[in-house]
Amino acid sequence: MRQVLHGSAKTTHAIRGELQRSQVSVANLAKRYG
Repeated sequence: MRQVLHGSAKTTHAIRGELQRSQVSVANLAKRYG
């Protein structure tokens, strides 16, 4: 995963959380639809 460069650690944390949620969604779809 590439790094997001900016001055706000809080924003980085929010971005990581969003990526994790999207990855979980993709994993769930993969399981559901094979």
